[in-house]
Amino acid sequence: MNLLKSNKLSLFILSILLLIFNLSLKLNGQNINCDYIIDSALLYVDANGLNIEPGDTICLECGHKPYFQLKNFQGDSLNYLTIINYGGQVEIQNDSFYGFVVNNSKFFKLTGSGDETFEYGIKISGTGEGASGLSLDNLSSDFEVEKIEVCHTGFAGIMSKTDPRCDRTSNRGYFTQRNTVFHDNYIHHTGGEGFYIGHSFYNGWPTVCDSFADTLFPHDVVNLRVYNNIVDSTNYDGIQIDCAVEDCEVYDNTITNYGQADNAYGLYYGMTGIVVGGGSTGKYYNNLISDGKGSGFFVFGLGDVYIFNNLIIKPGRSSSLTSGPPDHHHPYGIFCDDRTTVPGKSFNFINNTIVSPRDIGIRIWSLESSDNRIYNNFILDPGVKNWNIPRAFIDVIAPDGIADTISANNHLDSTAYSSNENPYFINTDSGNYHLKPGSVLIDAAIAVDTIQNIDFDLDDFPRPIGNSFDIGVYEYPLIPDTLSIIPDTAVRCQNDNVSFF
Repeated sequence: MNLLKSNKLSLFILSILLLIFNLSLKLNGQNINCDYIIDSALLYVDANGLNIEPGDTICLECGHKPYFQLKNFQGDSLNYLTIINYGGQVEIQNDSFYGFVVNNSKFFKLTGSGDETFEYGIKISGTGEGASGLSLDNLSSDFEVEKIEVCHTGFAGIMSKTDPRCDRTSNRGYFTQRNTVFHDNYIHHTGGEGFYIGHSFYNGWPTVCDSFADTLFPHDVVNLRVYNNIVDSTNYDGIQIDCAVEDCEVYDNTITNYGQADNAYGLYYGMTGIVVGGGSTGKYYNNLISDGKGSGFFVFGLGDVYIFNNLIIKPGRSSSLTSGPPDHHHPYGIFCDDRTTVPGKSFNFINNTIVSPRDIGIRIWSLESSDNRIYNNFILDPGVKNWNIPRAFIDVIAPDGIADTISANNHLDSTAYSSNENPYFINTDSGNYHLKPGSVLIDAAIAVDTIQNIDFDLDDFPRPIGNSFDIGVYEYPLIPDTLSIIPDTAVRCQNDNVSFF
């Protein structure tokens, strides 16, 4: 065969291979125009000098990595970069280091949607002790994260903050983390929190700078959205939000089996479903929080906090910690106090359903707030009902014993029903907490549609349906008996045999 024919044959074979490759990509739902491809062997990529332009698509070639870091990836406010898996799933796993770090990057979307074969095309499946799975830090801001799975981490599943520095460049007044969005991610079996967003010391972080004691103030978080995430089996809090001073919404998340550490450290540093931490405000709604070792909600925020349409099931009931000495563990449905309250601001707890809390249903220890609302909540079977029946459901503490709190149209029942006997819900054994026909909760609530546009229920059905609003998270009509809103996490996690705890 002469050289010309050999070259033609080689080109023909190469063309066929490329055709097969491209066809395979299209069959997998991955028809991506990559402006830049990061080879699977690369563990660290600095975008400086790579001629990456706003609006570009950066493809992460599929494969396994022990760890991975991206630095200085910068789009702009009108043209986000897209960072996406390519050719299959990107998996990151180790037992000694960090997982996936995004460093000093802005205006980007990190997505695991590059191959429809994988629901989560980017997976961090193990990190070293004390190391988070995905960390977005060092002045990173203005980003969206979706379709990422994180599990078996040494610390948090997803961390999003920049710690304050002695040079003040990352501190309040100098840097603000803006436009942060996390949605449709799956976080499970973590050594710390599921989501850890914002710094925990809003009132100041004591440290040493240039050999002198100093107090540093962490940056604000503005315009935060956390929604449609699945969080299961976290050692500590399911979702922790701090320093979210403006325009924060956390909704439509499913949080199960949180607080699995169930120890004294977790008692003081977090075994809660959702924490509205220091310096935070906003709306927290339509979340399912089930079967954790601690409280459903802790609220330590500034005020103007609205917690509504949340279904909170058995918070703290399975904990092995004691309510008396030495543990003093008192898991509530919702607990609120004055860590960072702005005097005169309000806390609002509306249309929540709280089933079998280990301690009190809703407890407010707020001496600074005013015009608080507790409306249309259903609290069933509080664990301390034999202690003090009125306070077992709703307990409000104020200097004169009468709080500046309006409580109206809440339905309270101390009975521990079996599923068949329950007069309120369709079938609690199968996880169906929709209302039965004839339930006394139907049409028994006051209208709240003028409060933060609360005109929908946990199913996003409109409120009201019927003559008036319904108490609790659901509006009636009847939902099929086969529907369960609690996921079967045992099936979902059946292949998760690795543990780094």
